[in-house]
Amino acid sequence: MSTQGYTTSFVVNQTPEEAFSAINNVRGWWSGEIEGPTSKLGDEFTYRYKDVHYSKQRIVQVVPGKRIVWLILEAWLSFIEDKNEWNGTKVVFEVSKKGDETEVRFTHEGLVPNQTISGRARQREHRSADRPVRRVPRTADSMVG
Repeated sequence: MSTQGYTTSFVVNQTPEEAFSAINNVRGWWSGEIEGPTSKLGDEFTYRYKDVHYSKQRIVQVVPGKRIVWLILEAWLSFIEDKNEWNGTKVVFEVSKKGDETEVRFTHEGLVPNQTISGRARQREHRSADRPVRRVPRTADSMVG
């Protein structure tokens, strides 16, 4: 049985370890207010962006250099009909070597965008979902800070 969700991927000129480290530096790529630790198994953190998005995540799986999974414990999104649609969904980042580069695959398991989001809001949501993966720092130096 397959899980419904939204998936996108991209390739970066980094090692898998560098890309994984950048993903775990959530404050480095997800604009908004983040409270709590964001990189170890069991960590819980909240994300807020104005009155548009609130979510609380728990890190439920970590395979160093390869995979990290967040369980969405609570969520409220102002721009969709079901404001709590993200509750109980999972956000998965998978990192793998592809030749001399690294592929990052982002999946939001359980998200069914075409069923609940209107056209314009769906476009915003997809851009928002893509933002984390596009903004992963491209060098190890940009991950320090």
